[in-house]
Amino acid sequence: VTVVSIFGSDDRRISTDEFTGAEIVAIFGDAELDLLDATSRSKSAVVEVVSVFGDVELRVPADWDVRLETLAIFGDTIDRRRRHADSDDTTTEPDLIVTGVAIFGDIQLRD
Repeated sequence: VTVVSIFGSDDRRISTDEFTGAEIVAIFGDAELDLLDATSRSKSAVVEVVSVFGDVELRVPADWDVRLETLAIFGDTIDRRRRHADSDDTTTEPDLIVTGVAIFGDIQLRD
């Protein structure tokens, strides 16, 4: 799945039981990827994000274990789900790994 938003917005909703990953680019724009109807059965799904003066919102099920491996420069990366699996155990594979960079932008997880 590829979501690109430059000076605009792009919203995608994924419904699959074999979600493996996505690439999201938001430059002076907003992008949303809704994974509430998706499941990841095999190894961890990976979402790569680049947000430059933009906002990226990932809608993720509350029961997914998510590992954030992002760099924020004058931006923010935050898990805003009401209840979420908050595992600091790095020995188990998470359901989702979010990688990337937010420069003057935000990467948010919501449910």
